[in-house]
Amino acid sequence: PHTSPSDAPTIRGELGARHGHSRRLQNIKADDDAPILVWRMGKFDLSGVARENIQDALAMQQVASLEDALQMCRELSCRHNRLIRARVLCDLSGISVTTSLKHLSLIKSLMGLAKSFYPEVTASVTIVNAPFGFETLWKLISLLLNDHMRSKVLILGSNFDNTTFMKHANISNISQLPTCLGGEQSDSILAPALTVPRGTGKKLEKDQSPPFLDPNVDYSSSSQ
Repeated sequence: PHTSPSDAPTIRGELGARHGHSRRLQNIKADDDAPILVWRMGKFDLSGVARENIQDALAMQQVASLEDALQMCRELSCRHNRLIRARVLCDLSGISVTTSLKHLSLIKSLMGLAKSFYPEVTASVTIVNAPFGFETLWKLISLLLNDHMRSKVLILGSNFDNTTFMKHANISNISQLPTCLGGEQSDSILAPALTVPRGTGKKLEKDQSPPFLDPNVDYSSSSQ
């Protein structure tokens, strides 16, 4: 996936790189050599994405990130002659539970893509900085997942215990992570997840490339 909006060959790709929340950390791996994906769901502008109707661009960015992780896992698994799956770290700093509930269908749609096409890419999903009330949102979101998928998830609050976090994510050197995850690296190594300005949807309408999502498919359905 393109990490810089200016490198994207299409408007759709540019918007995904600018407003997307997912990125694999470069040159930073878990203790089992697994690639690490960071999802900045707390920064992700759900309202802006829905208002400007640019879900297609953000879905493409997320799938590109998951495909990148899948290919990296394949390469590492062959190299080490054992199965290696990615570690996901999800930062909820700044998330609004109320806004998330309002745009629950959008969240489910993005999660549905991951569930349908990349169900076994991840070994664990460690969620940090969960605000008060997140349990209500999680109960609704988790209905989309099966028991095996739910068993991979650990939810921690803002004052999370580093030992618990590191054990679940299989990361012993927390200093290599960005500061939002308790590390010492700049958050600039993460996806920008910038606020979506008004009028962005008009920009996407000018994109001549075909839509990424099939309009006839309900990706939020648990049956996909």
